[in-house]
Amino acid sequence: MINITNFAHPKLVVKRWQVLENESWCILGRNGSGKQYLDQLLTGELSPESVDEFSIPAVDKVGMVSFESQQDIYEHELKIDATNDTNANDIGTQAKEFLPKDKLNDPLINEFGLSHRLESGYKQLSTGEGRKLLILQAIFNGVELLVCDNPFDSLDEASCVALSQALERLSKTGINVLLMLSNRQDIPAWCSNIAFIERGQLNVIGKLESDETKRRLDALLTPAPDEVSWPTNIQQLCDYQHPYLVKLNKGKVHYNGVNVFEDLDVAIKPLQHTLITGANGSGKSTLMQLITGDCTQCYSNDIHVFGL
Repeated sequence: MINITNFAHPKLVVKRWQVLENESWCILGRNGSGKQYLDQLLTGELSPESVDEFSIPAVDKVGMVSFESQQDIYEHELKIDATNDTNANDIGTQAKEFLPKDKLNDPLINEFGLSHRLESGYKQLSTGEGRKLLILQAIFNGVELLVCDNPFDSLDEASCVALSQALERLSKTGINVLLMLSNRQDIPAWCSNIAFIERGQLNVIGKLESDETKRRLDALLTPAPDEVSWPTNIQQLCDYQHPYLVKLNKGKVHYNGVNVFEDLDVAIKPLQHTLITGANGSGKSTLMQLITGDCTQCYSNDIHVFGL
């Protein structure tokens, strides 16, 4: 599937990396370690300046699912939103339009928990639902290598388990699954091959169950002492003109007769740290869009941001 020896590029170095068919891999690396360059390598966007051996799947056989790919689609959906022109809510591109018509009854859609969301617009999906939709799209398009960049980010615990189980089944059906992860805790037990990337250099660590692999990961991921001198808070409560940064009274958002949430009261005061938690699809992203004005139903709600 992948055979690379002595790959050299100013942004990426790979001494030796082999991926056999039906193998699952996890590439672990901190933020800014160079995982994005490995993405570019696998999608044909980054070529070696020198290399001894170089064999990867054809570009159309590689599926890439990342936060950036989700964001690109979301921004496109915002651009084509005709709500303001038609005075009717435009849900945009429906989820089912991302999938081949002959696959709309495939049982895998139900395994991913999206059967009931196929009629919804992409903007109406939660972050986790949108990610699972793009994974399904890649699978149905016949990819041989599925690359998922931090697939468990923004998912609740139940959704993480369900997605992990679905990816595990894929890894046994002829699709190689490669996970790009920033957190060691996200490594699923079924992903047996581990590599580490740091400062643009990829190194194969070994098998997940190996004691030597665990020892090397411990050494690589031990945080350096925090030498940052954090500034004191330069603003005091009396510096704020309004008692609330955000104040939502009896908030309600609904699409096509279905409520995302209703009778929701939210109050965020200055200098407070606020945690908003809930299952995927419960309305967290919609609430954020209501606050930022990206959800047009903010105009039909009693909401005040910075006192306005």
